[in-house]
Amino acid sequence: MRKHLILCAIVVCVTLAALSAISVNAYPAGSAPGSAGDPAVSKSYVDPKFNQLSAQIQAIQSSQQSQPSQPQADTAGYEAVRLAAGQTLIGHSGAQIILRSGKAAVYSAVPDGLCNVTRGVDLKDGAPVAANNLLIVPRGDGRGLKALESVWVLVSGGYETRG
Repeated sequence: MRKHLILCAIVVCVTLAALSAISVNAYPAGSAPGSAGDPAVSKSYVDPKFNQLSAQIQAIQSSQQSQPSQPQADTAGYEAVRLAAGQTLIGHSGAQIILRSGKAAVYSAVPDGLCNVTRGVDLKDGAPVAANNLLIVPRGDGRGLKALESVWVLVSGGYETRG
């Protein structure tokens, strides 16, 4: 019986020691609930902060609405252009061209051609253009595409048609 009592006392001491170790690890110094490390926030604190933030947002929105709008850069996107067989579309520097339908070939008045960014290749003069591939005109020096039959292209940026 005495051994049971001693064994029970040891179990109780070990259990208390384990529980105190757990509570110390769960709430290190300064981070117990409600402390500076883990503050309890009341509704009376949050509401004024929320109202202050809302007022600042409304002030910013009203000041933006009262300012005259600034002219925007050309954000028209792509323009659909139809070319008849034999016509040539010459892109200005940075123009983007996408062949949507029909057959066309690269046209270049210089040794270099167009950048096909879809496939990651350069296309030289006379190379066939694949539909739905993004082509970029790197310089405004007479590069573009020539319609071998009636085609539709999407063009972003400056361009001119010939023929």
